[in-house]
Formats: sequence, C-alpha cells, structure tokens
Amino acid sequence: MSKDDFFVVSYKILQDLSNQMEIGEYEPGSFTHVTYGVSRSYWERILTLLFENGYIDGIVLFQILGRIDNSVKIINPQITIKGLEYLEENSTLQKAKNFLKDLAPVIP
Repeated sequence: MSKDDFFVVSYKILQDLSNQMEIGEYEPGSFTHVTYGVSRSYWERILTLLFENGYIDGIVLFQILGRIDNSVKIINPQITIKGLEYLEENSTLQKAKNFLKDLAPVIP
C-alpha cells in the first residue's frame, strides 16, 4: 500500500461516516477492513491515525501484549467537525471552485 492508498481509504471512511450522519444508524457489518479492500492491520492503522488526529470518534484504542501497534475496538464510529472540515476542504467541487476563482482574473 502506498501513501496515496492511505489517503484514498481515509477519505472514503470519512465520506461514509459523513453519509452515516444522515441515516443516524451505525451498521457494524458495513464498516470493516473488507469493505475498503485493505488488510486488518492496515485498517486498524488508518483508524488509529484518523482517531488520534481528531477526524473520527467512537473507537477505542488498546494495546495487546506483545504487539507494538494498537488494536481498535469500534463502538460507534462518527465523523468529527474536523473530519467534516477535511472533506469540505478536499472535495473535488471545492478544488474546482478554487481553480475557477484563480482563473477568473486571467480570462478577458
């Protein structure tokens, strides 16, 4: 997995959690490493980083003896305000809008 894959999967997770806000229900079977096509350890690492950086909430991190990395228990995953801001700032529509703003002064 490359760092690009990390950002793609992270973005998809945030999008799904954002969409989940409208539904109001967490479906455990739909929020797994299999859904996103990554290994369990990579999935846990992504969730850990999203949680530690304040983009998601509703998970618990714990260390298992003999393992260096954390394990993740998913309780009720939710996107945070910071996660929503990330989606807004990084959406394709937002990028296009910014591009057109920058282009406007150049066009006669």
